[in-house]
Order: sequence, then C-alpha cells, then structure tokens
Amino acid sequence: MFLIGAISFADIETELRRSADVMLLLLGMMMITAVTQRVGVYEHFAERSARLERGSGTLLTAIVFILGAVVTTVFSLVVMLIVVTPIVYSIAVRRRLKPMPFMFACTFVANINSLLLPISNLNQISSSSTI
Repeated sequence: MFLIGAISFADIETELRRSADVMLLLLGMMMITAVTQRVGVYEHFAERSARLERGSGTLLTAIVFILGAVVTTVFSLVVMLIVVTPIVYSIAVRRRLKPMPFMFACTFVANINSLLLPISNLNQISSSSTI
C-alpha cells in the first residue's frame, strides 16, 4: 500500500498492528490447508464421495454440496475454492461428466456456507473497523 501511495510511511506500523490479527488468521489457514492437503485429506474425501455417487450425476452434485458445506464450515471459503474445486473437477472428468455444473456447485456452496462464519467477508470486517 505504501508503494502505491495509499498510506504514508508513518502509517505502516499502525496498519500492520491493525491488520495483524487478520494476517495471522490467513497465515494459520494457509498452514492448516497445506498440511491437510499434503496428508491427502481432500483427495480422500473427494474419492470417497465419487465412489458413493454410483454413476449418478445428481447424487454426485448432492455429495459435492455436503462435502463443500463441511469443508467451508470447518476451514474456509478459500480452502473450498482453491483445494476442493480442482479435485471435484478431476473427478467429474474421470467420470465422463460435464464438469461445469460441479464447478458452479462448489462456488455456490462455498459462498453460501461462508456467510455463516464470522470471518466470511474480510472486506466487510476491515471496512467496518475503519468506521
């Protein structure tokens, strides 16, 4: 922000202190996401979900909604979109299904479930703290 002139050099320390909690939260979420992804948690749930669908695109969509609801609630919208969505895409392609409906399902469920979380919209939090 300093480089583009949005804040002065004197305001850097103040802004770092004010945004430290959000930055630490995001850092923690990235660390949790990296560990759970490396261990294979998301791939495990996605493959298990794909086995449950038994060739039914409708059932797979319902499973994507349930999986998305759990992941978004436990982790965050970002984890759902960045980690789970590509896995769901690969499963749809492997099952010879059109992937686009599943991509919409991932986005929709992540957005809806994130509204239930107190940290669902970081822009709203940061703008309300400046008022």
